[in-house]
Amino acid sequence: MTKQQEHVGCIDGKTIVLHRQSGDVILTFRGVEARLSREGAVRLADLLVSRPDPVQSPVVSPPVDIIKRRETIADLIEADLIITETVLIMTYRGKDHTATVTDDGLLDINGHKEETPSGAGKRVTGQECDGWQVWSVRGGQRLVHLRWRLRALRFLGDDHGYAHGTIGEKRMIAKGWVQYALNNGFKPEVSNEEVAEDYLTDRQLKSDYRYADTTLRSYRGHLRHWFKWCKANNW
Repeated sequence: MTKQQEHVGCIDGKTIVLHRQSGDVILTFRGVEARLSREGAVRLADLLVSRPDPVQSPVVSPPVDIIKRRETIADLIEADLIITETVLIMTYRGKDHTATVTDDGLLDINGHKEETPSGAGKRVTGQECDGWQVWSVRGGQRLVHLRWRLRALRFLGDDHGYAHGTIGEKRMIAKGWVQYALNNGFKPEVSNEEVAEDYLTDRQLKSDYRYADTTLRSYRGHLRHWFKWCKANNW
């Protein structure tokens, strides 16, 4: 029978998970399973983190080479955020101009291939411009929005001393935050505690499940880490 799995929280890099099956609730923590009522599982998750100073995963600064790296169209393709032959569009002096994404991650403008969105923008305007801002997928998002989604997918990299589950959880929160910020006109890189709380409230309402205190604590920590990461990258 298919199990429904809900993430409850994270302690010391170990994830607390609920499996619901045929009305029963199975809580898994550190490899140990306990069959409980739904209410009992939530209470247990809260009790497990009632200690005053829970151990936190270390905050590790991103390596210099990652800080300096900038994204490309090829990166968007690799992350399945855009596909080859996609037509991009920008409007300049009342006229629409197009560029086509090539297999090798370049932008083809009437037979002229440019390596970057800004290079493609300069070919149209004859002057320097931020190509990520001016180009959009025809009928879709601006490239700058796709770039923010890419950054959330890459949040932390893969080797920063965190447990695999913790990295996945951090990226999940970052991805959700980026989409929430873009949908509501906020800058994904700017820290705002009130807006962050609104995001977590919205996320909880959509999940139709009351987060345990440890879950909210972890999610707030992930968002704070995301903003530090953005600042470190000068975004």
